[in-house]
Amino acid sequence: MAVSTKARVSAQRAARLQAGWTEVRVWAASRDDVNAIRQFSEELKMKTLEKKVREIGRARNTPPAVVDRALAALHLQESSEFNTPSGATLTLLSDLAGAQQVRDMNAVVEMFALAYPGNAQFVKASIPAKVIHRSVAYRLDFRCSERIRAWEEKHPDWPSDVAKALDNFTLDAWTDAAVREMQAINLD
Repeated sequence: MAVSTKARVSAQRAARLQAGWTEVRVWAASRDDVNAIRQFSEELKMKTLEKKVREIGRARNTPPAVVDRALAALHLQESSEFNTPSGATLTLLSDLAGAQQVRDMNAVVEMFALAYPGNAQFVKASIPAKVIHRSVAYRLDFRCSERIRAWEEKHPDWPSDVAKALDNFTLDAWTDAAVREMQAINLD
């Protein structure tokens, strides 16, 4: 069921407040002043965001090139170049999963949640599929589909385990453990 615009905006506002953002309301004397205030606000938000994203990158030992790509993706939020508002970030996360940079995926999700807390759950929900199909599968042998299917039968709650690993910044360890378990499955 589609969520109304009012409900979506309320949820995004609540997520921003929970993430530590502060709402500011300003009176403007003219439409030009409104536009100038909005432009200044957006520039200030992006400057602050860049500083905080780089801090996350340093704290998580994320390569500067990945931090730069994350910032570029964040600047493309709502871009018409993608089918979804978070398309640039989702594409970056897919690329990182395919390059076996799962730890960096974890950092990019943290950066995204800081910048767009209202869309963070949507982006986080994409991670289990990206990890299994773009990272784990490529680390297995030619019977990877069978191994994944057998492993998923034994671990029906694995997507929630991925969510916990994201929250605890242990996605790389979770992925390594899942690969080891899948490699140990006897398919004969």
